[in-house]
Amino acid sequence: MENFCTDNYYALQWLDKAFSSASWVFAKTMPENPHEYTLRKDWDSEYFDKAVTLIRRFGYKTKFKGRYYTQFNVADHFYWTMGAPIEKTILINRAFIDKDAPHPYDDFADKYDSWFSSDKSKAEDSALGAMLPGYCHGATLDIGCGTGLLLSLSYEAHDCYFGIDPSKGMLSILKTQYPSAVVLQSRYEDFAGVGFDSIVSLYGSINYTAPECLRRLDHQLNPGGSYFLMFLAESYSPVTHQLSGKNIPCHQTSAYSLPAGAELIPFGNYIIAKGVKDACSLWE
Repeated sequence: MENFCTDNYYALQWLDKAFSSASWVFAKTMPENPHEYTLRKDWDSEYFDKAVTLIRRFGYKTKFKGRYYTQFNVADHFYWTMGAPIEKTILINRAFIDKDAPHPYDDFADKYDSWFSSDKSKAEDSALGAMLPGYCHGATLDIGCGTGLLLSLSYEAHDCYFGIDPSKGMLSILKTQYPSAVVLQSRYEDFAGVGFDSIVSLYGSINYTAPECLRRLDHQLNPGGSYFLMFLAESYSPVTHQLSGKNIPCHQTSAYSLPAGAELIPFGNYIIAKGVKDACSLWE
């Protein structure tokens, strides 16, 4: 068996390919918990062991009916095993991620844009828009795209745009304003897309992603591709949290390892990290 990579993005990509080609059976005996399973006997045993290992190594703990399981999200499904030793595990389960489950931003998606409609906010957006040319060329990934601010600030972004956001409500507003925009309801942690020429994340959206996942930009960004990431300034509490009255979990910027050679620019309550990927890794 090939050596395991310590990168969880490797796990995401490898499992995505493996699970896409696997045979899945609906669990008829548990209609109250709709899910499917795939059996060891239908896999190459070495590959099955690898799939189980990657789920357990990179997954997260969740509780179901009083018992903890380790799950790993891949695209539209989450996967888990029953916890037996790897050599005795005979099946892998999967179920659809409930994308109708409420997200904190859903509660105020219809108000969000109005909160940032003041002259001060518009001036800040205008200043930001002036910094974006050259950072939205070609295939552009917008992480935490929300209601589509990047599309309103950059004509370049319209050429080949792909936005991801975990909030169904925010994406609904985006699609109302930009019906032709391609978007996906997803956490960045679960997103396996590659081949981007630009990756952008505005106004602290990147701070809602797990810090260890930031390094996957290396896999997703083409050589010569650019990145433009706005992080929260240390100790800054997003105004969205204040206006909504919600304490929405996010990470301090100090928890992130920024790309080597990134140009850091203070911008109001944010720090912009921008740069271009050459033939080398973004992280030395």
